[in-house]
Amino acid sequence: MKVNPKRVLIVEDEIIIGIDIKTRLDKRGECLCDVVTSSEEALEYAEKRKPDLIIMDIALQGKTDGLQAAEHINDNYNIPIIFITAYSAPNILSLTKRPGFYDCIQKPFDDRALFNVVLRTLTISALEKKLKAGEPLSSVIDDIPSGLSIIEAASFRVKVADKKFLNQSITCYDFNFNLDRPCHTFGFPCTLEEIKKTACWTAHISNRPLRTGKKRKVEIYGYPLLDHRGKVSDIIEFIRPLGEDEFSGYR
Repeated sequence: MKVNPKRVLIVEDEIIIGIDIKTRLDKRGECLCDVVTSSEEALEYAEKRKPDLIIMDIALQGKTDGLQAAEHINDNYNIPIIFITAYSAPNILSLTKRPGFYDCIQKPFDDRALFNVVLRTLTISALEKKLKAGEPLSSVIDDIPSGLSIIEAASFRVKVADKKFLNQSITCYDFNFNLDRPCHTFGFPCTLEEIKKTACWTAHISNRPLRTGKKRKVEIYGYPLLDHRGKVSDIIEFIRPLGEDEFSGYR
């Protein structure tokens, strides 16, 4: 089946890096990329072309940096944004965690890391738009890849996973890790607890016992779904063992 490529804007003031990212994404076939080198060009492109995704360097040269440009785009055009940065300081990462922003990856990154973040963001933003438009979960279940769960924030109950609705009482900590109580009570970072406090995306790496009984180092990514009051109602969670593609599944 032919896939309609998603339009992706890359905003990178080092043109060689921008073209390299474009080349790596274009060859996959899922994306059709353009590159601009300033926040001013990014704002103009976002207004005129409305891309499906923007990959934004934080430290752009000029009057407006990447964060300021991203805030304007998010407030006015509701386009999902991924940040890229050469900095690893926690305070830099924290600046990228606000509603409407989806992720931040550190340079240099390999193809797998880039593809995983881009495809994950495109998947989540598409689901989010459909659900916000009032479409029922049953209408989007076929769009949910292996490794993705939709979890009710208040109860930890898994609503959908592996392209099917689950038993009304099964929790994410039971379903994913065979635990009898929430992850944070065992000393593990808890995606749900963090997102309920911040209403922003989060990601962390942890050694976890999986449903298969094996203990693996996994990346756990979470993104909030907000209700009409701006409160976190549900959480989209991706889990994958490190070194594997996002959509290859892990169970």
